[in-house]
Formats: sequence, C-alpha cells, structure tokens
Amino acid sequence: MLPQEPGLSTSGCLFRKENCRECLSWVCSCTTYYTVVSGDSCTSIESSAHIAIADFLRWNPEVTINCDIDLAEAYCTAGPSPCKTVYTVASGDFCFAIASNAGITVAQLMALNPFIDSNCDLQVGWNLCVTGAS
Repeated sequence: MLPQEPGLSTSGCLFRKENCRECLSWVCSCTTYYTVVSGDSCTSIESSAHIAIADFLRWNPEVTINCDIDLAEAYCTAGPSPCKTVYTVASGDFCFAIASNAGITVAQLMALNPFIDSNCDLQVGWNLCVTGAS
C-alpha cells in the first residue's frame, strides 16, 4: 500500500510489526506500486509485474496467501528482492520436480517461498521463486 510519508507504510510496516518479517527492509523500500482494479487477483498482478508471489507477499505483509486485496488499493510490486528467477506453476507440477529442474533442493524451494505448506500444495499460476539472488 502507498506510504503515508517517507519511511511509514499503511501496510503494517510500523503499525503491525508482528505480522511481517523483514518489514522495514522490504516494504519501506518499495519502488513501484500497482492499484487494484475490478477483476484483479494476486496471480494476475504477479504475472503482469513478473514477480514471485513470495516477493509480493513480502512487500505487502497485510496480504495473505488467500490474496485478500482491496479494490482501488495500491500494492507494492517492485523493490529489493531475494528472488532472481521466477517459475510459474503449471498443471501437474509438484515441488520435487520444480526444485530439481531449478537445481535446488525442496528445502531451498520452501525457504524461498515460505507460504508453501508442509504438504507442498501448489496452485496453478503461482509464481514461485526458484533461485535466490547471488
């Protein structure tokens, strides 16, 4: 969400610190915002911005994996990112195959995408971070 003034964010950066990890270093460094229009979803925003869902959630800690975005609100779509390579989940994908194809372990895939549950339940269209910044 758009900062009220430099260094402050209505996203919860200073107001709900318990809801976000790394909040000050990510949210307050946002460089690009996107304003939600009717029909938008987290997946459509992430795809058009070419970002990983992990980054979208990191930059917008008030948004959950259920994509609770609000019409006409602005959300961060660019800023510092630990994600170097993004992979879009396709039908039939599973964590082991995605990790293997990216040359990482499943544990690394889970660490790069902390919203993935322990069963590795994936949704088609999710943009996963598969390579961290070097």
